[in-house]
Amino acid sequence: MRAVVTHFSNMKFKDIINSLKTYIFFGIVYIGFLAILAGLGYRGRWRPMGDLNPYFVAFGIVLIIPLLYWIIKTKLTDRAAKAENEKRIEKLKKDGQKIEIDLNKVKVNSSSWQEQIITDNTRYAGLNEVVGRGDRNLKLVNRTLNQISFKKTIKGRTITYRESIEMDTDNLKIHFALKKKTILYIDPDDRKNMYLDLEFLK
Repeated sequence: MRAVVTHFSNMKFKDIINSLKTYIFFGIVYIGFLAILAGLGYRGRWRPMGDLNPYFVAFGIVLIIPLLYWIIKTKLTDRAAKAENEKRIEKLKKDGQKIEIDLNKVKVNSSSWQEQIITDNTRYAGLNEVVGRGDRNLKLVNRTLNQISFKKTIKGRTITYRESIEMDTDNLKIHFALKKKTILYIDPDDRKNMYLDLEFLK
């Protein structure tokens, strides 16, 4: 029991450290944006622009370089993961076992919530933050996440499939009713490697 508590405490401490690193990272980036604004002469919403200060601008750019690096790295990583997944799907379609799935028997469990999203990524968004009107950069949107699931017995073995789909639940059920059937591709060497053809939802 003591070992479990210690492990839990270590994980909690790591979560705190990771959260602290995130706050520090974005705090430095925020200071960088403020330095750039100050260097460009921004003195507030109701004040005239001041003189250009290239040192402040350069200082701000240095501070936001980690953000630019993180954005580029994230995009490259996502692109590589997408390409790898496309290869996996292509191989499954070519060599995998094909199982017909009756979409009318697929269970759909949905959950809905509201979420704030950023709608303004322009330079004016930074100005809104500076003047205390960061709410202008946000918009409240409705989200719906559907978890589809079904079980299929193949050669005496039962396979359980689950996947999450973000779209309106009624539209999803209409698509399923119209399509009626689709194909589940299964890797014969690894039954955990599966792909359900839902391309008709796009």
